[in-house]
Amino acid sequence: MVLALTSVVQGSVGFGVALLAAPFLVWLEPRLVPGPLILSSTLLTVLVAYRDRGAMDLKGVGLALVGRVPGTLVGAWLLTRVAGADLGVLFGALIVLGCATMAFGPPVRPTQTALLVAGFVSGVMGTSSSIGGPPMALLYQHEAGTRMRSTLAVYFTLGAILSLVILALVGRFGSWELEASALLAPGVFLGFLLSSRTARWLDRGRLRQAVLLTAGLAGAALIAARFIG
Repeated sequence: MVLALTSVVQGSVGFGVALLAAPFLVWLEPRLVPGPLILSSTLLTVLVAYRDRGAMDLKGVGLALVGRVPGTLVGAWLLTRVAGADLGVLFGALIVLGCATMAFGPPVRPTQTALLVAGFVSGVMGTSSSIGGPPMALLYQHEAGTRMRSTLAVYFTLGAILSLVILALVGRFGSWELEASALLAPGVFLGFLLSSRTARWLDRGRLRQAVLLTAGLAGAALIAARFIG
């Protein structure tokens, strides 16, 4: 159920599965994050990329991936040195701060430099805690819905593959994680099917507000999870 609901969010807004599901999955079984969550949610990104394929920004994806490679290595290193709960607090605070800044500050556009930086930060966060969506989503918040969702979906798919390879190399993804991913997949697929209607509704002038709200709430949830747990 958690994966179905959060997949509706990502299928509509462009991100959200990892951000919103991670705190609940960690509470249920810590080993579900990051590996199984990354792999199961890749199913969703593939489906969204295909659905909105006509509007994707492939150049932006390429630049962000260049930044993500070193970020992924840093994220894997952090995962072996810092407790996951502490990383959640740090990243949650950064997400909330970023949302507040962008809500009241000047528009941020996906320039070359911005894409490289966002890709790096996304790689660090995505590999170490499965929450790599906000940096890229906030960067594309002023773009059309189909362009944002398809671009993020392709980026997340390729970035997830890189993260999973690194996790396997550091001993954090094996047969148990693979089986757990398969159990999470049906909820992801159901959420995607339901998101087609909500995506069209958000595209009528509501997408930016949804991006900021989703990221802000998810960041706050990461912080709260550290103290509630």
